[in-house]
Amino acid sequence: MTLHELVDEYVRLCEVVEANSAVDPENTYRKALNAAGKVAYRERQMINVAARSRFGLTFEPFDRDEDGDGIF
Repeated sequence: MTLHELVDEYVRLCEVVEANSAVDPENTYRKALNAAGKVAYRERQMINVAARSRFGLTFEPFDRDEDGDGIF
């Protein structure tokens, strides 16, 4: 995969994780994930490992544009 494809996939997986998470009633600092969210979280980790090993970069979920206006 190219760097652009890795970034696109990482952003897509961040959106899937966010859509499949809810506030954990036992711990408000953590989000509880359903089954789809857990799978997307693991896939997101694999994308991060691929980017780190191939390009020396690490992606973080807070690096993405939250509202889609192009301003971070």
